[in-house]
Amino acid sequence: MQKKLNNLINQVIIWHSDYAKSDRKKFRGHDGITPYYMHPLGIASWTMEDNNGALVDSNKRFIRACVQLLHDIVEDTNISFEDIEEYLLSINFSVEEVSEIISGVKSLTFEKGGSKEEFDFLKENQDKIDDSVFYDKLADKLFNIIGSIEYFQKKGSLEMYLNFLKFLRNKVATGVYKDSAYVRLADGILASYMKK
Repeated sequence: MQKKLNNLINQVIIWHSDYAKSDRKKFRGHDGITPYYMHPLGIASWTMEDNNGALVDSNKRFIRACVQLLHDIVEDTNISFEDIEEYLLSINFSVEEVSEIISGVKSLTFEKGGSKEEFDFLKENQDKIDDSVFYDKLADKLFNIIGSIEYFQKKGSLEMYLNFLKFLRNKVATGVYKDSAYVRLADGILASYMKK
């Protein structure tokens, strides 16, 4: 597991750095200097540490972390799902692991619009969406908001983003990942920033 994860982390850094669809996609939007790959690495790191409830099993955390490492690759780089699949098989991921990871990445890939459109889509289709998607999205949005509160305030999108976070928190809190540390982290952020 560790070797696979190390290899995948290195490849994700290369893909985000050298295969970004544009120079702007190489860096985080909130400051324009943080390498984009810090985002998926941060989320995956949190998930490997999220030793709570349904995620106590290290294999489940490993699969979720791999999905999170890859969640923006197809959206932001010139790498395809087929490229990802081929790479995972080349570093000894099993066919079952690859299938689960690719399925997870596909469910998180959203190439139309921004966060508002993504939020609307998830709300409209929530009854058809697996708990793991809400878990992965909660991790993604928590990481974004922690590093970008001022950025969202300047853009005038903080309220929408907090509502998105609240929606994801509630979905995770009532699903199989209800004991995740992400739920408690979201509670703290929402208590600090949401209007009473």
